[in-house]
Amino acid sequence: KTREVDGLKTMMILLNNWDDLKRNNKVLYTTDPTTNRSEARYVVTDLGGTLGRAAGLGGGRSKNDLKGFQSERFVRGIDKKGVVKFNYPVRPTKLGLFSIFYPPLFFREQRRAKSMRGIRVENAAWIGSQLSKLSDDQLRDSLRAAGYDRAATEAYVRTLSSRINQLNQLSQSQIAVRQRRLK
Repeated sequence: KTREVDGLKTMMILLNNWDDLKRNNKVLYTTDPTTNRSEARYVVTDLGGTLGRAAGLGGGRSKNDLKGFQSERFVRGIDKKGVVKFNYPVRPTKLGLFSIFYPPLFFREQRRAKSMRGIRVENAAWIGSQLSKLSDDQLRDSLRAAGYDRAATEAYVRTLSSRINQLNQLSQSQIAVRQRRLK
């Protein structure tokens, strides 16, 4: 497991991407023609289940839901092994537990939840430092390009900036506290 893979997982959690199917995320290998060095590029090809409430089957997950996105906690803390505890409840709950009667779906959801755990604090802090290089204007531009109106764009920028700040606090070994709802 690499810093970059943990960074990709952290970004998916940052966006509350609960639709993290393997076919939506790829690693492309490219060669720089000037140096002839090979480089891995991590690509997310579908952001459909993002910017809402993360949850497992039966848990009330949503997408493009500003209030749901703002109300979610992001970082809960750091465990004794140096792993970040994110609020990313994507295991089946409530009626979603009935998916046990269709084992392929149930076990896929279990594997999905498990694959997003174990992110090292230094790797989450690293991607936070990379994301902090994005200006608010760049975040605004990306949200406007996705079709969000001005009010939603501003609210998402505030929430995303707050989450990026929480990642940056991890590098200072500060445990993030419950995120307050941003207006």
